[in-house]
Amino acid sequence: FHFRAYRVDGDQWSTQQAALGRVFSIFRMDNIGNPTLEAVNAAAQIQAALAEIAPGVLVQPLVVFVDPRVTLTLNNPTVPVLYAQSKRQPNIKDYLKALPKGTMLTPEQISAFEHATGITPTS
Repeated sequence: FHFRAYRVDGDQWSTQQAALGRVFSIFRMDNIGNPTLEAVNAAAQIQAALAEIAPGVLVQPLVVFVDPRVTLTLNNPTVPVLYAQSKRQPNIKDYLKALPKGTMLTPEQISAFEHATGITPTS
């Protein structure tokens, strides 16, 4: 991983670095791509897997950065873009606390989801 600063404008992502750094990142093939699109696609796959198991559940895409060295400049992102660290803003902890309380999946629904997606629960 290389220290990065990212800018998000709507659903457009860009790396904030000097020209020489951009050139080297092409050779390293470490561009960020489009995390918004990846999150939307992943949420759609999970939504489809839940459709029969829990039809009323809405899956929302999120982008969460876990590396504390990342810096973000956010300008109206189309999906929430969050830090994993609770001391930074915006962060996943505050985001989840602010969500309205909804219906939770039952243990049976969780097992059915794990079976449908091939996820093996950890102990």
